[in-house]
Amino acid sequence: MSPDEIQTKIDRVRPHFPNLNFDRTQVNEEGLAHQVLIVDQQRVFRFPMDDWARASLKQEVKVLEVLGHDFPVSLPAYDYIAEDVVSYPFLPGQAFTRHKWLACSPDEQRSLAGQVGEMLAVMHRISPSAREVSDEGIGPSLTVRTQQDWETLYWRARKMLYPLLPHHAQAWVDDHFSYVVDQPEFMEYNPVLMNGDIGTYHMLFDDQAKSIVGVIDFGTAGWGDPACDLGCLLYQYGESFVRQLADVYPAAADQIDRARFWAGTLEIQWALGGLRSMKEKDITTDYAPWSWFTVHIGFGAKDIMPIGTPL
Repeated sequence: MSPDEIQTKIDRVRPHFPNLNFDRTQVNEEGLAHQVLIVDQQRVFRFPMDDWARASLKQEVKVLEVLGHDFPVSLPAYDYIAEDVVSYPFLPGQAFTRHKWLACSPDEQRSLAGQVGEMLAVMHRISPSAREVSDEGIGPSLTVRTQQDWETLYWRARKMLYPLLPHHAQAWVDDHFSYVVDQPEFMEYNPVLMNGDIGTYHMLFDDQAKSIVGVIDFGTAGWGDPACDLGCLLYQYGESFVRQLADVYPAAADQIDRARFWAGTLEIQWALGGLRSMKEKDITTDYAPWSWFTVHIGFGAKDIMPIGTPL
């Protein structure tokens, strides 16, 4: 954002929050859907960039209302909601990276994995027929994929990525997608309330207490496959982490193969998104906007077992 754009956004919200020191404003432009101002380390303001982001934000508010006080850590408490901006009190904490987890003692590692397992248990026990969501109007997660979607993803990977991949990488993609292409029932699931993008940069870590203290950004949340959440965690923290959270969230054992498939597709989905972005923006250089190709660099845990291995 330019200085003028930042000032316009400050002027938009300042009258509603006259006691904030707007001279202490941080700008976060790393997201793909919202521009974010953090003011005085007291409040977060999220400005949706387009209609898609506005619709996603409305669903996020509904999901957070359903999770309410049952969630084991702090969540954004939106107390100012308008069409062009929303706000909630700032939640402190650092990104909960795999490095942070590995730096903890074995007991602390088990406790942290258990916290995440408890989060999954709370979300995933809520189904579309649950009484507490009957009037909320929550829709599908943005992560929902049909069998046709998976087959189309594979076709696009072969068409767009294979010219850029060595033969051994092409063979890996073929093998990975064979589970879905050859077994249409492989990705069947019963929908639950799930996050869709849980992980490193959305979980807030207290380094002193060695505890997760909050979760932000439920923009992809809705009804979907619980294995998608597990796959995000698998990709970012590894199977050693997931084995420990399974003590609190035993459903992980039934989801693990779907989660492994999800995890294996994440970099493919981002790479294809980057190539589409280049085409749409008529970018002819050898690079795409940073967010598509580099957002997950350094986060892949890589200790993921082959599909079919017991957890």
